[in-house]
Amino acid sequence: FGTMGLGGRYDIDTSHDDEHISLIREAIDLGVTLFDTAEVYGDGHGEELLGKAIAGVRDRVVISTKFSSANCAFDAAVGSAEASLRRLGSDRIDIYQALDETVRALDQLWQDGKILHVGMSNTTATEAQRLISMIPEAIPVVMMQQDYSLAERFVEHRLLPLCRETGIAIAAYSPIAQGRLANPGNDASGALLSEVATRNNLSPAQMALAWVAQQDSVIPLPMTSRRDHLLANVAALTAPIPDEDMLELSDAFARPVEEIATDAIDVVASHTGNAYHTRSDA
Repeated sequence: FGTMGLGGRYDIDTSHDDEHISLIREAIDLGVTLFDTAEVYGDGHGEELLGKAIAGVRDRVVISTKFSSANCAFDAAVGSAEASLRRLGSDRIDIYQALDETVRALDQLWQDGKILHVGMSNTTATEAQRLISMIPEAIPVVMMQQDYSLAERFVEHRLLPLCRETGIAIAAYSPIAQGRLANPGNDASGALLSEVATRNNLSPAQMALAWVAQQDSVIPLPMTSRRDHLLANVAALTAPIPDEDMLELSDAFARPVEEIATDAIDVVASHTGNAYHTRSDA
């Protein structure tokens, strides 16, 4: 269960707190066990809501949170973890995701018992290999959070094979491509998704989610603030779908990977839409 947007995206929004707490609790009752959040979601309010929702059932869930790239220094990373623990009302973080090279802080938090496992978020295969080599062998690295769906397959090129080789799970956010696969359109791949979904008594969104869930070493992280979507998501995970349908979808949505030199890429500033045209400007 991805919680971005519950309690606000990057600013605090308390207008739906009771509804969101109830939704998380219902998800737990339905068997959802992994909840992903971050200190920046709702400026910390997302963690607060999750903490209220899991009160009394902490041992039934796995909490994954992450610190922002602004808090990568040792003291800042440790402070971020302490603040997240307070907001979550918990004595430990099950999976703490690094957004940069904060290995010393992760090591200290793990030795103190404040985090149990380490994860990574939005890293390339090269960055992941470097971080894995730097993290002390005793600390379990268990999860890599990345954008992955039928429509976004870049992780299959290098990152997913690396994760399978090292025993790390891909936690796939935007498994329905931020809703685009709920209404897939009439092109060849979209029409096929609708056809296969109907064949299996599912909606296109459910079919897209089921495809992600059935990939080896992948955990889908669908985000929702609606009860009907929560129920549909859970139902999609237990649908018996023939292997040939999954393979047909995989082939239909596959796109060739083209290696591009870094100096030919415009770097877009996150959330602003500004494009930088040189490495030094970026």
